[in-house]
Amino acid sequence: MTTGKNQGNLKQSLTLATAMILVVSTVIGSGVYKKVAPMASELLSPGLVLTCWVLAGVISLFGALSNAEVAGMLADAGGEYAYYKRIYGKFMAFIYGWSVFAVIKSATVASIAYVFSHSLNSLIALPQLPESWEQISVFGVFQPFDNFGVKLLTILVILGLTFINTRGLKGGASLSRYITLLVIVGLTLIVISGLFFGNGNFSNITTPAQGYVHKSWYDFDL
Repeated sequence: MTTGKNQGNLKQSLTLATAMILVVSTVIGSGVYKKVAPMASELLSPGLVLTCWVLAGVISLFGALSNAEVAGMLADAGGEYAYYKRIYGKFMAFIYGWSVFAVIKSATVASIAYVFSHSLNSLIALPQLPESWEQISVFGVFQPFDNFGVKLLTILVILGLTFINTRGLKGGASLSRYITLLVIVGLTLIVISGLFFGNGNFSNITTPAQGYVHKSWYDFDL
């Protein structure tokens, strides 16, 4: 039986480097891979795309700094739930906690796992069900068996990662660290390859696509 002043307190198990990697892994999401193409299709200008990414980075930095300041003031376990409880009261913390559990985090995990499965399907064709099964519709809203291989792999990825994280904090943190390092290395190789190989040129960053029409920043007409 544990006794003493540390009874009931959380044990500090992660190192500073691991904690930093976990923060980086939450910032580098599926949008890095899936949002650039539609943004470029709509904006038709690499300069505008980069401007949007810089603005998004500044906004994310402000959010991170705000969270860090609150964490320094309220050194309580529980993250945002604990902050909402201290600042806005138990009811808002209760609403936030259930929102995270039921919608926010679950939707985030599902979307990231789906992007992974969809990207893997582009490299390795996943098995599909017969067309007669894929055409089955539920209330005319969605088709549960359409693209079933991607959906099944998404479910298996979520279950596998959930199992690993339930086995212990250090195991889940180590897996996240390795995956994040692979993501950083992969993104770096993509950037280097695009700039120096395959007719890559720095002028492409400043050359708009065909059909681009320059407008003033104050012109909001579509």
